[in-house]
Amino acid sequence: MAHSADQIYTELAETLLDWQAAHALGTEAVGTLQDGLSELTGADGREADLAAAVSLADKAPSPGLAAFIARGGAPRADAGIAARLSKAMATLADVRVRLRLLLERFLAAVGELEQVAGLSGGNEHGERELNGAGADRALLAAALADGLEHEMLLMEKGLGAVTLDMPLAELAALQFFWAQQPFLDDAAVAEFYVAGKVP
Repeated sequence: MAHSADQIYTELAETLLDWQAAHALGTEAVGTLQDGLSELTGADGREADLAAAVSLADKAPSPGLAAFIARGGAPRADAGIAARLSKAMATLADVRVRLRLLLERFLAAVGELEQVAGLSGGNEHGERELNGAGADRALLAAALADGLEHEMLLMEKGLGAVTLDMPLAELAALQFFWAQQPFLDDAAVAEFYVAGKVP
């Protein structure tokens, strides 16, 4: 059964909303990882704590201080932190699969919209040509699809590198790029929703 351009555009808008929701879960999970790993490594003020512990251990030795010093000043692993990290890693894996499925759904709908709108594959310069009513919305959807594909590549490369022993600076960079969505133009996304009358 053939769908109208409006029906397809509504499906695209709903898919994009689902993408944004899944993306927000991923952003939150990367932040949880960064916070949890920071807590585990005790990155803030570890040297001062370790120096104070060594000084105190010389005056009043104890097994707890000895263990703290042996860990290099890192706090003891906490079951709550470990559970949060595990949940964040599982969430990221789920988000990755979900975003891939949403991208595939979006691309299929864009292809259908291009056919309905009469959008041709392009001229000798690779530029797409407008041939039918609604082709402007199809062009906008195609541009967003290209951005989503680039976002997916960035996420897959970044998420593929996430481990619990990765440097905090790398995780912070991943969180920054994840949150920014550098390949999606906010104005184009807003125009897409307006054109599809999505709140």
